Amino acid sequence: MAKTLQETGFFKGEYNLDDFVFDPEKKSQKLFQILIILFSITIIIFILAFITIRQLRRIIKNKTKDLEEEILQRKNIELILRENEIRYKLLFDYSPLCLIETDFSELLNYLFKIKSENQTDLKILFQNNPDLLNNCLNLIKVIDINQATSKIFNINNKNDFIENHQSFYKIKSLDIVIDYLLSIASQTKFLAMKFKYY
Repeated sequence: MAKTLQETGFFKGEYNLDDFVFDPEKKSQKLFQILIILFSITIIIFILAFITIRQLRRIIKNKTKDLEEEILQRKNIELILRENEIRYKLLFDYSPLCLIETDFSELLNYLFKIKSENQTDLKILFQNNPDLLNNCLNLIKVIDINQATSKIFNINNKNDFIENHQSFYKIKSLDIVIDYLLSIASQTKFLAMKFKYY
């Protein structure tokens, strides 16, 4: 049969019967070699996975430590800020000077708007439009007052002053109001003014 296959051209060159005979030993050796290769690949994958997991654990541990340190720093900063806020509040409330905490943000926006719309000096604009002064004063928001302010203005309820602060003092002249508004517009840090209060 082997000769016939060679003649038909199925086999070229030399042949032997080993190619035609089933040998269970050879098959088991090939199977054993395949199993060894698969086992080796499995061990390599396991080792790589183990190394990767170990590195990830180390990275997570370091990141967790960094986050814990950052949280601790933030808590310390919050504590310092809270202490400073309490200290500021005590200084503000018990100062013998009249202190009024104000918010000029709406007024500043309004002043910049009217200055850009009219393209003129604010002082001239205020002198020619006294009603504009009242509009500006109404945009000043009082946030808080201290005890000295309450005594000076004879205030029983802080909220009355905060909501209607314009009614608690009289300004002697329009020039003082104009100077006051101009100092706010130029964002001057200090301004001395005289108010008459009841």
